[in-house]
Amino acid sequence: MARLFFNMKRLLSLVLVLCGLVGLAWSQAAAGARTIQPGDKLRMVCEEEPSISKDYTVKEDGTITVTFLGTIRVQGQTADQLAQFVAKKLEDDRIVRRATVRVSIIGEVAGRVSFSGAVRSTGDAPLTAGMRLADVIKLANPLPDADLTRVQLRSAEGTLNVIDFTKFDPQTNAANPVLRPGDTVVFVLKVQGETITILGGVMRPGVMEWKRDLTVAGAVQLAGGLSPLARGSRVRLRRGTTERTIDLGNPTQASTVLQPGDQVLVDISEGRRYVRVGGGVQVPGLVEFTPG
Repeated sequence: MARLFFNMKRLLSLVLVLCGLVGLAWSQAAAGARTIQPGDKLRMVCEEEPSISKDYTVKEDGTITVTFLGTIRVQGQTADQLAQFVAKKLEDDRIVRRATVRVSIIGEVAGRVSFSGAVRSTGDAPLTAGMRLADVIKLANPLPDADLTRVQLRSAEGTLNVIDFTKFDPQTNAANPVLRPGDTVVFVLKVQGETITILGGVMRPGVMEWKRDLTVAGAVQLAGGLSPLARGSRVRLRRGTTERTIDLGNPTQASTVLQPGDQVLVDISEGRRYVRVGGGVQVPGLVEFTPG
């Protein structure tokens, strides 16, 4: 009898240890679960109330709208946490007596965003769920003379939005929009008086004095000419809220006369990031950025 009692005691101890290990593994898995972000696509299934069983896209403010429950903030929650919240809410509001809810993330934000202009690092980066303008600013590292009151955000469809990032509020994310696949962020230099700005693939980017009859090709020459990485066929001329692409190989386009306040951006090779090296070095210019 004593031996049987001893064996049962050992068995019980083993069961308790196994339960503890399972619980630890479960908590670690939950801690590492991906949280929901703006732009994600969710699939919600409620067996007891089919009207809420559908796919949802998380809005820019991190919310979704659910039948009976209204607007729910889901950003930052895991799929399991959201399922538990919705089930409890349905029960507490007496929508159903007992709710069985399942939530899964069926689509994540994908794509890339690019950044250029008055920055120390120009290029592109993978777009992650919930990525905002402030995240790109950290990657791009704007120059001290960059005008953060006129950050240009252009969508893949060509829509231009000029943002005053000096009004950024980390609490409300004011002036800090969520980015979308294909967005391009351009940082311009502070402009005073009758000047033009030339950035990108030229040897001496910056602000220069505007002169009557100064052309796009002339401005490129005054900026030291094209850099080795420049794409002369992709020179963007921004005037106010309008933009056109100029091919320096086309004499008619290259002779376009500039106006005060114009911005000329010479594209560089896509898909790579570069930093500009200057000062007391033997070979100043653009150097490809290598992490580490």
